[in-house]
This record gives sequence, C-alpha cells and structure tokens, in this order.
Amino acid sequence: MNFYSVTLEKTVLFYKGGEFTAHENWKHKRMFHKGDYEIILCVKGPIYIQLDQEQYVINAGEVLLIPPFINFFGYKNSTQGVEFYWLHFFQDSKNQKLISKKVI
Repeated sequence: MNFYSVTLEKTVLFYKGGEFTAHENWKHKRMFHKGDYEIILCVKGPIYIQLDQEQYVINAGEVLLIPPFINFFGYKNSTQGVEFYWLHFFQDSKNQKLISKKVI
C-alpha cells in the first residue's frame, strides 16, 4: 500500500467533483490525470480499480486517492452496481510518496 504526505501550508485548488451511480456490470474507463488528484468515496461497491500495476477493491465506506500522472482503469466489472462521490483537486506543492512494506 502506498501513502502520500501532502502539506496544507499551500493552496489546495478544487477542480471538479460529483456523484456517480451505475447499475450492474460497470467498469471504470481507462484514464490519466494530468496533474490533478482524485478522491473516490465509495457509497456502494465494490469498485475494482487498477493504478499502474496495483489492484484495489474499494468497498462501501472506503476511500481511494488517485495521484496525478498515473494510468488507471477498472480491471473487473462491478456486478452489483456502484455509487460513489468523486473529487478532483490540484495541490500547489510537491507531495511525498511513502511506500509501506508488507508485514507477514
């Protein structure tokens, strides 16, 4: 799992956002954000999203942060339908990516 450290000392600029609902057999289209972050807040899931080589399952009550300049897409259909809020923003300072090590 990756973590991002972002300072709030500089402006965070709201870009766009909304609510998304889809019925069964929906899959997120392939996308690439050019500098903006996206937060997905899952209300009904699961949502299956792959960021580069890492696959995630987002269930109701969970949140996913999609960093800028990364390829992502749905890797599997959500058979029960989905509902989520999405929010895009720009961060005016450099973020720091922290990678956790899996503990077995």
